[in-house]
Amino acid sequence: ETSQMIHAQNTKIVPITTPVSVSAGAATTSTVDTLGFDYCTILFIGGAMATGYTVCKVQESDDSGMSGAVDISNANGVLGLGETNQLNVDGTASADPDGTNDVVHGIEIDLLGRKRYLDVSATAGGTCLTCIIAILSRGAELGSDVLADRGFPGLIRA
Repeated sequence: ETSQMIHAQNTKIVPITTPVSVSAGAATTSTVDTLGFDYCTILFIGGAMATGYTVCKVQESDDSGMSGAVDISNANGVLGLGETNQLNVDGTASADPDGTNDVVHGIEIDLLGRKRYLDVSATAGGTCLTCIIAILSRGAELGSDVLADRGFPGLIRA
């Protein structure tokens, strides 16, 4: 008997940064290839954050090297935490990930009409322990339990 994959399991996890201590300046990030997926949720996880981030925005490009990258925008402007006029889904003002420890911020992106590759531009104001993860979902052809296809070295299910 084979198990049927449900939408919540039809995802791929892509680390944009692994858990790392970022000194004041830009975080080193990895590009996300969104081919075959309908949605992307980016999770910014902050551990011990001395001062927080001054920039945390999403960019897109037609190539994996992110040449010609442009900021993603929505009706409020540049899509990013704390960007000018950017609002949370509840209508409150979005804020840069600040010096508050042990927090998770999220950015949800409908990939319809987007360029294939995404990356996060993140600049720390001081030393910050950070991890940024992309969760790609609604994969058109995924339907796979091959660990590499899902972005995991190990995955168990109950």
